[in-house]
Amino acid sequence: AFDNAISCVDKDLNMLRQFVTLNQIQVEGRCSQPKHLEGTSLFELIHNSQKLTQHIRNKRSDFTTPSIYNFTDVPVATTSCSFDISMCGWIQPVNIDFFNWIRKRGYTPSVGTGPADDHTLQNGKGYYIYVEASSPNSLGDYTDLISPPLALASNSSVVEIKFYFHAYGVGLGKLQLYATYPRLSPTIYSIKNFTLYSSNRWRAAATTFYPQYNPYRIMFRGVTPTSYKSDIAVDDIFISSKEYSCYVPNSEVYRGDKSVAENGVPCRSWGTISSNYTSTNYPNSNLQSSYCRNPGGLRSRPWCYTSSTSWNYCNISLCSPPSNHTAQYPLGSQYPVILTNMDNRESDVGRVGIYYKGEWGTICDIGLTNQMYDLLCKQAGYPVKGSRYKANIPGIGRIWLNGNRISCPSNAASLNDCSLGPWNVYGGSPSCYHSNDLWLRCSNLTTCSSCNTTHRSTYLPTVATNSGSPFQASIQGGRNSSHGYVAISSGSESGVICASNWNLASADVVCRQLNYLAAYSSSVSSTSRPSGLSGLINSIRCTGYESSINNCALHTSSSNCGPSSVATISCQRKQSRYTTYNKPEYCSFQYGLCGWSTTSWIWRPGTSSHYGPMTTYYPYVYAYRPYRSRTPITALLTSPWIYKSASTWVSFYYYVKGYQFDKLQAKYIRSGSTYGYIIYDTSIDRSWSYWRSVKSISFYPRGSFRVQIICKSYSSNASSTDGAVGIRNVIITSNGGGTNYYVSVPGVAIGCSVAFIFLMVITSVAYTKYHRRRLMGGHVTRSTNTAASSANRACTVPISPPPPGITYTPGYAPQPSNYNASYNANVAMQQQGQVVNPNSFTQPPPQYYELNQNVDTAPVIYSKDGQ
Repeated sequence: AFDNAISCVDKDLNMLRQFVTLNQIQVEGRCSQPKHLEGTSLFELIHNSQKLTQHIRNKRSDFTTPSIYNFTDVPVATTSCSFDISMCGWIQPVNIDFFNWIRKRGYTPSVGTGPADDHTLQNGKGYYIYVEASSPNSLGDYTDLISPPLALASNSSVVEIKFYFHAYGVGLGKLQLYATYPRLSPTIYSIKNFTLYSSNRWRAAATTFYPQYNPYRIMFRGVTPTSYKSDIAVDDIFISSKEYSCYVPNSEVYRGDKSVAENGVPCRSWGTISSNYTSTNYPNSNLQSSYCRNPGGLRSRPWCYTSSTSWNYCNISLCSPPSNHTAQYPLGSQYPVILTNMDNRESDVGRVGIYYKGEWGTICDIGLTNQMYDLLCKQAGYPVKGSRYKANIPGIGRIWLNGNRISCPSNAASLNDCSLGPWNVYGGSPSCYHSNDLWLRCSNLTTCSSCNTTHRSTYLPTVATNSGSPFQASIQGGRNSSHGYVAISSGSESGVICASNWNLASADVVCRQLNYLAAYSSSVSSTSRPSGLSGLINSIRCTGYESSINNCALHTSSSNCGPSSVATISCQRKQSRYTTYNKPEYCSFQYGLCGWSTTSWIWRPGTSSHYGPMTTYYPYVYAYRPYRSRTPITALLTSPWIYKSASTWVSFYYYVKGYQFDKLQAKYIRSGSTYGYIIYDTSIDRSWSYWRSVKSISFYPRGSFRVQIICKSYSSNASSTDGAVGIRNVIITSNGGGTNYYVSVPGVAIGCSVAFIFLMVITSVAYTKYHRRRLMGGHVTRSTNTAASSANRACTVPISPPPPGITYTPGYAPQPSNYNASYNANVAMQQQGQVVNPNSFTQPPPQYYELNQNVDTAPVIYSKDGQ
């Protein structure tokens, strides 16, 4: 027996080692058991164990362990593959997608879809790869294909990607292109989504992009639709850096215009030489004119023909390659974790995959605790709570871990602090099969209710406050609620924003956070500036698209920035009156939103001082998806209620920047219904460099309705660039028979009030005239009503013969002999709708006198003196 001795069996020793490591303490004593460790120093045993663990970790982190990512392969500047001989180093990951691409020749198994031949040989002997849409693959399943390691030729390289695809059938799926950098992270970055329409032929596709890091990989993703008749095939992939002033050995990257060999002899045009080096044989080598090239990368550097039979190298500089970017561990962490879910589904839900010894595997959902769910979500890049999710989409191959074999201390900050293993537990005890694969929901717990980003900590600066709460803003000290200095609070703290880096972009964000349209100015005078309030934010930097200052880059402190250095602001209120071109049914967005409501659309005035993703002088609204965003976006632009009863349509202009949005739609919704009828629907598959005019199909609302314009981004993968869609000049037009008006409660109230007052005035005037007539006892002999001059009718007013002493005014009573003829003629004129002149009448019978209300003459009242 030994003093100060404890058991050193594996279980007890592991617990002691974790306790010593986490608490950074030194332990003294000896082992009491097992037999071969009796008397061994605990300090030496634990110290040597830690050294061994670190050695194993270092060995695994040096990228020499065999991996599906082939980290030991040397990156190349150019790669091409026809798939006729092999997969050319392209890899198919397991357990982070749902099935595999298939290498095939001839027809695909399903009738009415897929190609008959490959593109390269165009016969049944050549191979291609394709996505099988038949069962068991279902809607939203996808398969990934990742390129071998690729290198940039220089720091300024642009990469061109060319390939051929075949999409033929019913209800086609999706073909998507991504970049990924597995030496740094498992994250994928969207390059382009290709719009597919059915055509039984091979079609060319091409795009370019700028990689963020070196080396890089390209990933093709095929997504299955609802129909089995929707196979998608790919062939003849070519990827290369493009350089115009330098070359890479044994590659085709040079695309410059050098046309003189290094011996000074001019180059001959490629098209004039009788050789195998033709554009047909080398379609990706850019054999244009007499430029120096290296067809197929067959020689060490660019060359050209100097005669019909001889060639020589060209004097072109060697490219200086950029440095490599590599993390300590493959995929950026010791235990990389990823969530895999079907296309267009929730981004924070998925089957858990963990990377170990070069392969992706699943985790068996047995014996896991809430703490482990949280740690797994954090390891996958979701700094939020985790919870078990019910799904039945099993993985294949490796099951790396059983949940009851993961042991984490209560204060574990990541999986690195846990004891994991044994590994590779497929079957085993307790039984662990893919039907037990763990699915998690990593829910978003951000308190920023207006934020558009689900996982903003992965690509936006983290907001740091002393209280940990997001910042609330208000405007104080000015002449009204939209004018003054910016006051902020966070929890129990309150203060101001110091004016360092304060500009119109940050002011726009503050105004939108406070439900205004935008900022008039980021510097206003006549403001009562505070003294004694601390500057909770002493520097702020917003791009201008953010919905809240909590999404901006902030530097926080509790220092006093002084009254003269406090951020001030003037915000633009929402539009309160309509004009000809700024009303709900004709909105140019010049003065605001024209009564339309928005979700995730941002209004930009037609001035260059405000941030806008499109370079234009037009005012517009835009939906924006920032660089590296993981959050799908649905932006809604909704009109107020509008009334039309005839054929109606909607037209507008739209502008697309980048490839981050997938769908643009317009709908109309009838009053009393929640269902929207689609009247315009298009996939966004490219970036437009101009405003494009579109028009919906016609529809018949037959009453009140609303219009919605919807822009959607489905992908939950981090984007490699920012993207935006702009809308301007929205016009709702009716083809006659309808009334162009929109329902405005204040307008209705004002209109009804004015109508009531007008009715009261008319009633009062009529009563006064009636009362006067009664007082005069019927002695009015003639009057014309000027106000009713447009009635186009004659009135016959009976009167008594003139009293004694009253005579007709000369000129208004022609001789009686002409009465009958003129009367009959005027009656005929009246029946034809013509104006009748009362002066054309002869003297009427004693009891009548004709009054024609179409004649604009002053009323005549006869008095006793004939005046």
